[in-house]
Amino acid sequence: MGCAIMESEDKNLSPGFVQNAVGAYSEGAPDRKDLLRLLAFIAHKIDTTPEKAWPIQHGALEYISIAFKKIADGTEPADRALGIAKKRGRPNSELTKQKHLFMATDVIVLMDSGTPLLDAALEVSEKYHISEGKVQDAYSKFKGDAAILRKIRTVLDRER
Repeated sequence: MGCAIMESEDKNLSPGFVQNAVGAYSEGAPDRKDLLRLLAFIAHKIDTTPEKAWPIQHGALEYISIAFKKIADGTEPADRALGIAKKRGRPNSELTKQKHLFMATDVIVLMDSGTPLLDAALEVSEKYHISEGKVQDAYSKFKGDAAILRKIRTVLDRER
């Protein structure tokens, strides 16, 4: 994967250039073009420096190189290129996860008694006052854990 920005730039940046680019960044007044050149330079150095010369594992450097190329080429924003982008939407609370697990377990209980999935989802949706689609989503996401919870419930019910 070539880095377009490095194709037109020289392959070496002076220590003064690097110091100025990082200094401006540290002071909160970064020059976007200079930082893109710096990212491309780092990616190029990672790709062309022998593995033994790096003080950290080459796999980590390869990750950085790929991410920096994507950032420098403008193909992805930094957080996505680095794989640290936050997921969109509101995160599920533990209470919501627990509710979804219980819904999935109720679907499994109904299915174990011979009720088809769609009918079980409809019945559970009425019990929890939630749409069938959300019940089916909960079942899809938590069916493995729900099956285990179902078995635990069965054992506990036998002991009573």
